[in-house]
Amino acid sequence: MIEGRHASTGAIVGALPAAATRVSAYPGDLTAEGMTLFTSETKYTRPQTEAAGAGNGWNRTTYTFDPKRSARVRIVEQPGPKNGYRLVLQSDTTKLAVVVLEWRAVE
Repeated sequence: MIEGRHASTGAIVGALPAAATRVSAYPGDLTAEGMTLFTSETKYTRPQTEAAGAGNGWNRTTYTFDPKRSARVRIVEQPGPKNGYRLVLQSDTTKLAVVVLEWRAVE
């Protein structure tokens, strides 16, 4: 569970806004080159890489299509006014190197 800047397990860099948002979660691995994130989005059947920058914690990031690995993290509750803008994630594994959250404001 993530509330603002606090995670119930692990560490969080940054904070969720106190506003209704739509969140996507990408589990991943840290590599010598940066990090690889796993997704079930077919637009990543050909891996896509973004340069290191402020938006990705200064890590070169590669998005790769891997539905099995991407399913290791599921969003149980999206943040909104009914739950105090809390995000609840669930995982089927006890060890994840990294989970990157991408959020968009809900209008």
